[in-house]
Amino acid sequence: MKQVAEFEAAKRAPVRVLVADPSAVVRTAVKRMLESDEGVQVIGTAQDGQEAVEKARTLRPDVVALDIHINRHRGVEVLREITQCSARPVVMLT
Repeated sequence: MKQVAEFEAAKRAPVRVLVADPSAVVRTAVKRMLESDEGVQVIGTAQDGQEAVEKARTLRPDVVALDIHINRHRGVEVLREITQCSARPVVMLT
């Protein structure tokens, strides 16, 4: 019975997303698009790879939306770091 209650509560909880993109315009657009769905909550944004890795560690999002052309790092390197340090799913944007 406890497992059913936990499952039902998890279904209602919004998906917590970190958006990482070097463009403020794109970050804002992606954030607005995602938050138009009540089942999604953007919990943070990052403008470069280092910030994305740090925020993935500290904020512990359910999903990271990562631009493949992120500043200071190549997106693939950032992807590797995020998956190694926090084991979160990452959606690559381009």
